[in-house]
Amino acid sequence: NVLGYIGHGPRLVAMDAHIDTVGIGNIKNWDFDPYEGMETDELIGGRGTSDQEGGMASMVYAGKIIKDLGLEDEYTLLVTGTVQEEDCDGLCWQYIIEQSGIRPEFVVSTEPTDCQIYRGQRGRMEIRIDVQGVSCHGSAPERGDNAIFKMGPILGELQELSQRLGYDEFLGKGTLTVSEIFFTSPS
Repeated sequence: NVLGYIGHGPRLVAMDAHIDTVGIGNIKNWDFDPYEGMETDELIGGRGTSDQEGGMASMVYAGKIIKDLGLEDEYTLLVTGTVQEEDCDGLCWQYIIEQSGIRPEFVVSTEPTDCQIYRGQRGRMEIRIDVQGVSCHGSAPERGDNAIFKMGPILGELQELSQRLGYDEFLGKGTLTVSEIFFTSPS
């Protein structure tokens, strides 16, 4: 995470943009080189432009506005460039709060929302679980150790955890889903 401060007032307001981006996917789906970007009178495009480099630019501009309006004695703007949003959304702020003791009055996420106001964030995390077995011929399973069977108890525990997740009056119940299972085996 990268933290920057603008102003020195007693009221701490934070703005956040994540600085990790997803890959470009199939480059043939782009009308321009996503690494070079594109700009017209109406559009700016490129890898991460909307998600989330545009958010970072808006935060820096907000800091300029605070200075231009002479509000730096009233407010401190904390500009954060956070990491791992694509994999563990919310974990970065847990770390910032626990490790630094920073307690902003509120945080504005610059995540793109189609120009709608969204309030709250439940967080998100992708977890990969690998299990290993010993391959054998399908007609003699006793000669191996079936890794797929090993996933059964893990899936059961995840299902139980899903039932125990907490409920927030505004955000609703926490969710957990298993979205993919795959295996590789010669037989």
